[in-house]
Amino acid sequence: AAAAPGTFLLDCSFEAMGDDGMNSLSNITYVNPSADGLEVTRQRDWGSNPKGSLVVFFDPEKGRYLANRRVREGDEPGRMTTRLDRPVSSAVGGKGMIAPRFRGIGTIVSGCSWKDGRWTGVVLQTPNALVENCTFDNLWQEAVRLCFFGDWNEGLPPYNVLIRNCRVSDCGGGVITRYQHSADGRKTWAKPVASPIRAIDVTGCTFRNTPRGALVFACSGDCGFAGNVIEDGSRRTDFTACEEMRFDD
Repeated sequence: AAAAPGTFLLDCSFEAMGDDGMNSLSNITYVNPSADGLEVTRQRDWGSNPKGSLVVFFDPEKGRYLANRRVREGDEPGRMTTRLDRPVSSAVGGKGMIAPRFRGIGTIVSGCSWKDGRWTGVVLQTPNALVENCTFDNLWQEAVRLCFFGDWNEGLPPYNVLIRNCRVSDCGGGVITRYQHSADGRKTWAKPVASPIRAIDVTGCTFRNTPRGALVFACSGDCGFAGNVIEDGSRRTDFTACEEMRFDD
């Protein structure tokens, strides 16, 4: 699990994983503000944030930023409230809150390999990430998953992500996006217009025997694909409710 900003994996090898090979974990919680707006009650415990840490409020169903504040007093594990430096409006009630210091922003994965795993190779739930020169071999799920709220209510919207010069063989899928939200306890696909999974570029990659699809993108936009090779045994591509997709293959 890579939960810190600027996580950097270089020339690592992972074999026989029982779960995801690497997951940019990032807890998100729904909140309700107090009457004066200076405190929010969290839906779930998310560890601790020191005094002065940034917290961001947003609408996960619309992918819309609402406000940011600083933590007035350090959070303590087990305490379900966060005190803020300035009040927030009632509009943040029932919406999401994240603390970027835990969010894996700026993750770089280079020259790594994942082999013989029973789940996914790399799960990115973060913006500003690079995956390059990696190999994925014999994974039950996809090689790279870009998701938001798709894994235990974790995940910061992935955008500005470059995946280049990677080789995927004998995996369930290649590069796949998933966006789910569960504000009401149900997991449902978001509307395309609300999708925050954007600006994903996949270039110079090779996909071999990926039966669920080499490139499977749902509710995504402003993405580019160039110089990719899709070989035998692969379902090629599936783009559902996507917009502004560029293809130079």
